[in-house]
Amino acid sequence: MAIRNQYWGNVVAVVPTVGAALATLIYVLRLIACRMSTVGWRLEDLLMGIGLILSYGVTAFVIYTAFNGVGVPGNELPQDERIRLQFGSWMIQKFWAPSMAFVKISILVFLKRLLGTAKVVRVGVTCLIVFTIMWAFTELMGNIFQCHPVQYYYDTTLNGHCMPGQTKLFQTSACLSLVEDVIILLLPMPVVWRLRITVQQKIGLTIVFSLGALFYTPSPSRLD
Repeated sequence: MAIRNQYWGNVVAVVPTVGAALATLIYVLRLIACRMSTVGWRLEDLLMGIGLILSYGVTAFVIYTAFNGVGVPGNELPQDERIRLQFGSWMIQKFWAPSMAFVKISILVFLKRLLGTAKVVRVGVTCLIVFTIMWAFTELMGNIFQCHPVQYYYDTTLNGHCMPGQTKLFQTSACLSLVEDVIILLLPMPVVWRLRITVQQKIGLTIVFSLGALFYTPSPSRLD
């Protein structure tokens, strides 16, 4: 029988499930609202949908780890269960970066459509889209090939090794992702505060654009 930390197992199973359900509901309502209006569905809706579908992979493997030893010290886990836990961690990483990339690009496309008359926004969006694609590709390739053979990440009984500076690499990647998120949040602010509207309206728009900070998702890390 699998060893399970009841508290953390329940938390890791329930929280992502609820989050995925809420994200799906909000996305469906967004599509319905677009369909009912004269706006229709746009490119950012498609990109957001792809990001949402990829996030289901993250959710599925997070739940997988909930039933395979998450929250239990590694030295207390049988070898087969430790392998399953590390495999879940490895698979989470494969879905996380592409999902985040599609979500970020969706937001950037939306900002360009909404505020694209400002040159700073157009240039900023283009640069950030290129950066996001390069970041996601590097993150994904780094996650896949961080160990040789790749299975050594989750099965250390094999004859293999992982690249030096593994932790620093992904800490740096996570920091770059966070910095990009902050830039995306700040990008509309100069345009908003140049609008000919009241200060109260400017503050309201600033708060609306800043709500994205509530949904920041940190990079998944190795489960040891």
